[in-house]
Amino acid sequence: KLVPVSMEQEFPCGKWLGITVTYMIPKLQGTLSEHFPVGRFLLMRVRLRSLQEETSAKLLDRSFTLLGSLDSRNIRISLDRPNSDYANTRWETPKLETPIGQDGYETFIVFDVNPLMTNYELLFEPVTAEQPDPICNLSLPLPIAYY
Repeated sequence: KLVPVSMEQEFPCGKWLGITVTYMIPKLQGTLSEHFPVGRFLLMRVRLRSLQEETSAKLLDRSFTLLGSLDSRNIRISLDRPNSDYANTRWETPKLETPIGQDGYETFIVFDVNPLMTNYELLFEPVTAEQPDPICNLSLPLPIAYY
């Protein structure tokens, strides 16, 4: 069984970026808005911070992938950008297209999941328009709260 990451612990991804699962345990909840189909979503808040003096470029959606298990199969889920943007607008947090500085910022990311999945892991492979290959990769086992 996976040992979940500690909340508020920053993990370096290479020597460029740090990522922290912050503020709340990632939670499975119902639809965030009446504008989207009814479903179950994994909502999590992360802090992104540049580990270099210069500001890092904006991350592309494919920088974040959710891994898990369902019926003994390995599952990969892409970031749900419309719901991520909605969550960040709702709670007035920066969206992913914000450049990452040394002070960093906290933002919400959302994945459309099957609630029967287990063994959740966040795969962080930062890519930008200027750097299409991941500059590093990091897999973080996630604790999950069910609502």
